[in-house]
Order: sequence, then structure tokens, then C-alpha cells
Amino acid sequence: MTLNPSWTIPPTILREDKLPQIRSNPAYFSDRNLMVLDTEGTQLDPASVDWDNPRGILLREPPGPNNPLGRMVFRFDNPFAVFLHDTPSQALFARAVRNVSSGCVRVEQADELADYLFHTLDNHQRDRIQQRMDSGKTHEIRVENGPQVLLTYWTAEGTADGRLRFTPDPYGLDAPLIRAYHQATGLQ
Repeated sequence: MTLNPSWTIPPTILREDKLPQIRSNPAYFSDRNLMVLDTEGTQLDPASVDWDNPRGILLREPPGPNNPLGRMVFRFDNPFAVFLHDTPSQALFARAVRNVSSGCVRVEQADELADYLFHTLDNHQRDRIQQRMDSGKTHEIRVENGPQVLLTYWTAEGTADGRLRFTPDPYGLDAPLIRAYHQATGLQ
């Protein structure tokens, strides 16, 4: 678990979302709390970067109240670098359709999840974690024997009355899965 995480903008979001905004708004960096870093982590002056052909740069938002990852990130082993995270954008949970992230999963009640993960700790350990959270600095906390996390993506389910109910496939994963099934089984 990471307390007070920074957010390094993934390459896809940088390319598809941020670069068009940067190119169209000369004041982009003065309006935001973003650092431009080279691949060694050295901070660069945004004016020194060729934004039409940026190479070897990262954008990072330091910890803080507006950081998209919120106050905590819950990491777990997976081959996709997906994780669960808090968010300052709590209003998104009121939406019926919530697939607005680029792969990671916002947690509506991150504090409650953290409480659950730390329920076996004594008061001294919990106080120490709270002090680290309150510091505003990034800290890594290992959760020994934490729960197993299983993320699933279901676009069909069986209802209580035995019918099959389909839901939208916003990530377009059904068609390739159906093709692979037909290819593997020879069924059409």
C-alpha cells in the first residue's frame, strides 16, 4: 500500500490526453501541479521540451489533495500493473456508468478498505500509519498476509430466475474472446 502517492502519468494517457492539451495551451503547466522529469528523475523546465516531439520525459503529479490517486494506493501482484486507488473525484461514484479510468480502479471507500487491511494491527502500529499519512510524504506499507484480489470483467451473468443478462462491453473485449472460443472449439 502506498500512502500519499505521486502519480506518474502512463504513456498512453500522456500521448492521447495530455499532449494535445499541452500543445493547445501554452499556460498548461502554470495551471497544474505537474512536474516534467527526464527518465533519470531530474526535473526539467517544461519550456525546454519540444512538445511536438517529446522524447525521454515523464509527467508526475506529486502527492496532494488533488492527486488523481487520492491519499492511498492498494497494489497487488498482477501482470497488467493495475491497482486500486483512492480518488478526490468522489462524485464519479454517483454515475451509473463509471468506466472513466484508464485501467486502474477507483475505490469509493478507501479509508474503510485500509481499516480492513490493518484490522489486525495494534493501536501503536495504526497510529504510526496515521502519522505517515498525515505527513503528506509518500510511504510504502507492506500488508502481510493481505487478502487475495480477483478483478473480473463480466458482460454476461445468470439471473436468479435462470435467464442470461448481457451488459455493455465498454472495453471491447467480448468480440476477441468469442473469436478465440470459436477458433479453439470449432463451434460457430
